[in-house]
Order: sequence, then structure tokens, then C-alpha cells
Amino acid sequence: MFSFKKFIQEAWTNDITQGSKEKSVTSNDKYNKPTDFKKDSKKIGSIGPLEIHSSKSGDKGLTHFTWNPTDRKIHHVVHAVEATEHEGKTRLKWLSAHGRKDSPVRMGQVYSHLVKNHDVEFVGTGHSEGARKMWSKFHDDKDLEVVGHHSDTNEYTKLDKNDKKYAPKDAKTSEEKRIGKMNLILRKKQ
Repeated sequence: MFSFKKFIQEAWTNDITQGSKEKSVTSNDKYNKPTDFKKDSKKIGSIGPLEIHSSKSGDKGLTHFTWNPTDRKIHHVVHAVEATEHEGKTRLKWLSAHGRKDSPVRMGQVYSHLVKNHDVEFVGTGHSEGARKMWSKFHDDKDLEVVGHHSDTNEYTKLDKNDKKYAPKDAKTSEEKRIGKMNLILRKKQ
């Protein structure tokens, strides 16, 4: 059973344990067609041997997932509790991402593909170690950029790979607290 409260907590802290990962990417369940996984899904593209599909999730959310027509398995699921329009882009926030270990496509490739080809921007809030590594790799892509957004001043700061982007949960200094409140946004380079 899907627990919205648990999902919000995981999306907020992004501390997703193996046991709480999306069952579709940890099991060997097969789906004859993508709509067997999400009834209202629509194919929006392909990445490697996988098809990318999009589906509404709740009142304001959006789910993207990859489906392999060969093995008929779900390989990635990215849930966003909030999907809003921002300057012609779909901005996805409060993310929970899950990937199949043996997938021929990495989760970072799915994020990159959605940003580059489907006018998506990802907003990161809290980050696990794995998420930090993935976000760091986006700096190496010449077509992408990571910016920091400070909602208290509506200020955007372009961030480089070595810039401080994360603060400890027990932040004490005002600088750390400001960094801790900053949202990271992955978008196409402007």
C-alpha cells in the first residue's frame, strides 16, 4: 500500500532505503504494456532501449518511468509530488527516484534526457549521498546547469561543481542555514 506520508518524508529527506524502493524496480514483475503499470501514461520518448512514459500523480504531481519493451520491466520511476509550470518548463519538486540495479540506463541519464528533450526542470531539496553524487555529475554535462534558488529573496545563483550546495542537518552558522534552505534546480544551460 502506498503511504503518502512516508513518500513525503522520503522525498523531503531523500533517504530512501532499499526496502522502501518502488516495488516495480526491485521486483521481476513484467508489464505487457506501460499502461498496465500506470493506466493514464503516455510515451514521451526513448532513451537507449527504454521507452520513457509520463503519468499524472495525485492532484499536482507527475510520474515519469522507463519501460523496456524487451524484458517488459519498469527500470526507473521518478515521482514528483509537485509539478508546476515555470517560464515554459515543467518544474518537478519533492522528488523520489528509483532505479533498477541492472538497467542499461543510469538514473542520471533519465534526468538529463528529460531536461534536455522534454522541457523539465528538477528541483532538489534534501539529498542522500547517492543523490549528491548524481547532482555533482550534472556539472560535467555542457548542456546542463545546476543553480541554487533562495526562495526568501527569489535569488538564483549558478553553482559550479565545487561550490557548497549542502548543509548538515544540524547547521549552526547563518551561511550553512542559508545553504540548507536553498533549492537546487537542474535545468538546460541558459
